[in-house]
Amino acid sequence: MREKKVLKYIRRDGKIDAPILFLTIEDGGGFNSINEFHNYFESDGTWQPEKREPTKLGKPGTIIPKIILGTVKGNFKGWQSYRDTYLYLKNELNIKFYPIARPQTSVWKEFYSEFTGLSCEEYIDKCLEVRPNIIWDRYGKCITNTKLIIILGELQGWKNLIQSKKNILIETEVIEHDIKGHVKWAFYYSKGGKLEFTYFNMFRWGMCDNEILEFCNKLNASIPTELIDLLYGNIQNHNDQLNKAAPKSGAPVS
Repeated sequence: MREKKVLKYIRRDGKIDAPILFLTIEDGGGFNSINEFHNYFESDGTWQPEKREPTKLGKPGTIIPKIILGTVKGNFKGWQSYRDTYLYLKNELNIKFYPIARPQTSVWKEFYSEFTGLSCEEYIDKCLEVRPNIIWDRYGKCITNTKLIIILGELQGWKNLIQSKKNILIETEVIEHDIKGHVKWAFYYSKGGKLEFTYFNMFRWGMCDNEILEFCNKLNASIPTELIDLLYGNIQNHNDQLNKAAPKSGAPVS
């Protein structure tokens, strides 16, 4: 029973009709007791804020604003403000592949096994086996209708899910490696040159802002102008509202 409860738990940030879908790995864990662990799975896993205040976020909270602004504006100016006041309100949705902590033995706590009845290795294998169906049953329509998919973690799991559930065949993969041979990013195209999804390796050691911006420039050239205009309009409307609410002596938001 507890095993099923964990495996069916899906963490989602943002609204399901957001134009860009970011697919990430997990929520990071940080549980200190089995009671805290248990209480976590009593929630519905959804964070869909109507307004934003500064909140402690993980690595996606840094990468996603930079990808959005870099793609739309060609720079990262104001990314911290975007993160603290606008992230997950309208432009982006984040679904996480694993229900709990990153699947590494080094962070797998004993009470995880006590609660789920699974070892770390069993948990990973079980997630890869059953999570694609669980996620698709709940968010298949969202994955199908989104205007752009960007994978930030668990590439193989998400890649397999998208290709099998959407019944698409990837004919062209454009992959960029760093000097050590690690994947920096990738673009995946089906028949006719249709961009099906992209991947940015946010966990790669040595990743820098210039590389994020280079990915953004390639993304900008690969997606419809209508999507760029939609994102830009949403950002401008949000900034206009911030400026109206700011004290008259305050500097305008950019």
